[in-house]
Amino acid sequence: MGLWIDTDMGGDDIFAILLAMRAKKVDGISLSFGNAPLPQVRENAAGAAKAFGWQTPIYAGADRSILGSVTTAQYALGSTGITTRGAKLPATQADLPDALPALADWLAGEEEAEILALGPLTNLAILALCRPDLLHRIGRVTWMGGAVGRGNHTASAEFNAAADPEAIAILLARNVPLTIVDLDACRAVEITEADVADTNSSPLLRDLLGGYLDIALSRGRPAMALYDPV
Repeated sequence: MGLWIDTDMGGDDIFAILLAMRAKKVDGISLSFGNAPLPQVRENAAGAAKAFGWQTPIYAGADRSILGSVTTAQYALGSTGITTRGAKLPATQADLPDALPALADWLAGEEEAEILALGPLTNLAILALCRPDLLHRIGRVTWMGGAVGRGNHTASAEFNAAADPEAIAILLARNVPLTIVDLDACRAVEITEADVADTNSSPLLRDLLGGYLDIALSRGRPAMALYDPV
């Protein structure tokens, strides 16, 4: 049984996908707005696939929330939604097929399907609204989102949750099995400059990890929580 990943493809999403691919077969990747607007997320995904040799099919999904708003993390992550120390993902064609029919086709052939969600839950909420007949095939959605304590988007809100709270409500109302890995859990794992220096397998990956750490360094903190990989 493979894994489906739903993501807004920022830097920590890339780290998470690389880790997931070491552990499981990833059958598909669906994209949504979040770290950046969807067109930029599509470019990020195509560039990451080319840079790291991903063969997994990638699909373009939601470009806005269920209620039509578009909230991005560009205020923290820059225009591309990926902070770096100068390196860039390779430019490549980002003409991707639609996510909903691909995700529906995949679920139709699965039992106890496992989905890893790393951004706003809009794509999964759209699936729940359009194809409720497939929801019983989902064994678990593991989602990096939410906050019991301090938020990272507002004082109390985590970004993925705040970007589309109605999507969360839709899934919960339909009893989709949702395992939530919130900010407090993710903040238990941090990287420092030593971890960046130890990343020797790929100069690009080391640059991306360093750029991600720079978010914390620019705020006077020596370590950065590693959200999506957790």
